[in-house]
Amino acid sequence: MEEAKKIEEARNRRKANNDAKRQKKQNDAEALAAKTRAAREKGLLEVHGKIEKKKKEKREEEARLAQELKEIRLQRQYLNANAAMVEEQAWKQLEAGKERQIRNNQNDRLID
Repeated sequence: MEEAKKIEEARNRRKANNDAKRQKKQNDAEALAAKTRAAREKGLLEVHGKIEKKKKEKREEEARLAQELKEIRLQRQYLNANAAMVEEQAWKQLEAGKERQIRNNQNDRLID
């Protein structure tokens, strides 16, 4: 009887030890999984932040380029307008010169 009690106590101790080991192993696995999840989430947040930063920089660059393009178009428009004005001015001067020449010729004929 006493030997059966000892055997049962030994079995209970082994069972308790095995249960404790199993629980510790499970706790360690859960802690590792939680740590891994936290690291993954942190990495995802960092990557997301970098992506958002690059998107913002790209939008800013596109806006800057669009503004530059707009300024270039306006500048060309003004240059073309200036060229047209210069051409018109030259034409007026040519006309004025021809009119003067015609008047001078008419005055010369009247004098002769």
